[in-house]
Amino acid sequence: MRSHRTAFRCCLPLAAVLVGGLACRPTSEKPEPPSDIQPQKPALVVTLYRTDEAGLSVDCGAVAAVEWTVPDSLVSDAPSVAIREVIRDVQPSSSLHSPGTKPLIEYFRGARIEGRTAILSFNEGALEYLNNAACAQIAVKTPMVRTLLDFGGVEAVEFEIEGEIFRDWDA
Repeated sequence: MRSHRTAFRCCLPLAAVLVGGLACRPTSEKPEPPSDIQPQKPALVVTLYRTDEAGLSVDCGAVAAVEWTVPDSLVSDAPSVAIREVIRDVQPSSSLHSPGTKPLIEYFRGARIEGRTAILSFNEGALEYLNNAACAQIAVKTPMVRTLLDFGGVEAVEFEIEGEIFRDWDA
C-alpha cells in the first residue's frame, strides 16, 4: 500500500531553513513512486459453478456458485483453467458409464472464446458424460455453461468433440 506524502517546494536557501524554521510551503506536485516498485495487477476472480449434489433430486441443473481466484501464472488461459477446476471431480458412475470410462477431465482439451461464444473442446470419450441420459448430461454441462457465461461478453457455449461442434445430443 502506498502512503500519500505532501511535496514541499523550498523557497529559501538551506541556511535560512535551519535558522528560520518554516521556509518551505506545500505544493500540488505529486511525488513519483519509486521506480523499483512494480504495480500489482489485480487478481482474476471468477465465479465457478459446481453441481449441487443435494439439489439434484429436485433439479438436474442444480449448481452452487463459488468465487475462485485464477492463479496469476494461468490468467492468460482463464476459461480452460476455470473449466478444469469445475470438472476436476467428475468421475464415471457404474450405472451411467461404460466400463473403462475415465474421469471427464481426462477428455478435456481446453476452452476458448471466439467473439461472444465460448467453445469447450473434448476428445470423443467425453460423450460418455455429455451425451448421456438427459438428467446426467444436464448435471455435467450446466456447471460448465454457467461458469463460462460469467466471463465478460460470453453469450453462448458450444461443445466441440474431436474438432467438430457437436449439436446432436441424445435425450
